[in-house]
Amino acid sequence: MYEVGNGTGGGKNAYVSGYRIGGKSGTSEQLNMHRRADGDYKKVASFVAVLPANDPEILVYVMLDDPNNARTDYSSILAAPVAGNIISEVAPILALPPTARTAAAPSLRCRTLWAPSGATRRCS
Repeated sequence: MYEVGNGTGGGKNAYVSGYRIGGKSGTSEQLNMHRRADGDYKKVASFVAVLPANDPEILVYVMLDDPNNARTDYSSILAAPVAGNIISEVAPILALPPTARTAAAPSLRCRTLWAPSGATRRCS
């Protein structure tokens, strides 16, 4: 598990400003070996996140069962943004304080917008 950030890597899609988040993505084929209409095996896209990364109090696990309409199989693109959305909503409700390292940064609320052309992450 790695600390996600706003830099490179798949976990960047779970980034929430002000919080240190640890996360790991995973994509796997389902055991039933059934094929989708496109001929590929059915997949599972997952992402697990812990918050804060240095002393976890919250764990978020997202599992998407055969996201075949998403035009990609990458968990970092499909499941990580969902985990980020959950964290951005849950952390303030639980009054989890931002980490000192990023406390000066403005707090961003991020949403993943889904469209036929693909997913877009927007923060405000």
